[in-house]
Amino acid sequence: MSAGRGAKPEEVYQELRRRITEGRYPPGTRLVMEQLAREFGVSTIPVREAGRRLEAEGFLVHTRHVGFEVVALDDRAYGETLETLAVLEAFVVATAAETIRPWDLEAARDIARGMTEAVEGGDLVGFGRLDRAFHRTVCLPCPNAYALDLVNRAYDRLDAIEPSVFTRIPKRARPALQEHFHLLETLAERAPASVVERLVREHHRATLEAFAAARREARR
Repeated sequence: MSAGRGAKPEEVYQELRRRITEGRYPPGTRLVMEQLAREFGVSTIPVREAGRRLEAEGFLVHTRHVGFEVVALDDRAYGETLETLAVLEAFVVATAAETIRPWDLEAARDIARGMTEAVEGGDLVGFGRLDRAFHRTVCLPCPNAYALDLVNRAYDRLDAIEPSVFTRIPKRARPALQEHFHLLETLAERAPASVVERLVREHHRATLEAFAAARREARR
């Protein structure tokens, strides 16, 4: 941990969040503040601050006399979050399209190229990680900080529930990638906001339908 006083809460937060999203702390895990404080070499104050942030983001739940526990989020929560994200991100990307710069688009293209390599190499976990990076990149130029924060929180929640969704819907990977390239072409052409919004909504809707189909198949 950094010796800097102001950095401690952020460092603790980032590490705890990483452990949750990577599955090191599965649902139901109780976070013992004193134990974590000793591990990080800090007081319990930055650990509790990190816990409150993670609770606000939906990763943890706090119960009196028990403390913080990792939330058990399920497939239904994933579907609801993705459905909401389709609307939120459509607005954010359409707004970002008004000010997006050539180097923003090139950064997104680089990520999409990496996704191509990942899917061709059968690395669906890496593909999913790059998919998140792609979406965050095309959203970043949005001048509406509050809307952008809501989208980032939605992605954080998706990561907590299902960090590698394409391992469950592998056939969705290549169509999703093609849709990414199509979106980049549309943004480069400065298409109307209504067109951009439709593309983003249809993209997420297709992923949601593939996810729902996989759930139905698993129940058979």
